[in-house]
This record gives sequence, C-alpha cells and structure tokens, in this order.
Amino acid sequence: MEKYRIRLIKIGKPSKYKYSVIKVDVDKKHRYFIVHTKIYHHELIETIRFDDCDYIEIFNETSEYGMFTLSTSDKPIKVVNQK
Repeated sequence: MEKYRIRLIKIGKPSKYKYSVIKVDVDKKHRYFIVHTKIYHHELIETIRFDDCDYIEIFNETSEYGMFTLSTSDKPIKVVNQK
C-alpha cells in the first residue's frame, strides 16, 4: 500500500501537511473531503469541510532516515478540488 503526503490549502491561510495518507475522497453531497490515513495497522478516517480547505495537493511521501523531507520543488501528483 502506497502512502502519500498531502497539503491542505485554504486561500489566505497557511498550508497544513498530513503524512501517511493512503486515499483522499470528495463527498460533494455533504461538502467535505475524506482523508484516509494508515498508521501501523490502524486506518484513521478524517473529514475536512469545504469551508476549511479549498483544495488538496497530493505528493509522494519520501523519508530519509525516518524523517520526512519537505521540499518546495516537489510537484503534486494529483490535485483534489471541491468540484
């Protein structure tokens, strides 16, 4: 199972990062993003309202010696929008 790093972007606010994400879905009916995170053998499911996040960028998760690298030169693999 491949894990990703995501960046939550709200225009006019600082970005937030989340790690070990395995899947991001959109629920347009109830207006929120669904983020699935895998930690050890547990899968955590988190919802993020459209009011709190405009879109989500998905990056490959890279780690060096147990530390995650945050490079601004990384290009997102996928962008998940509200629409």
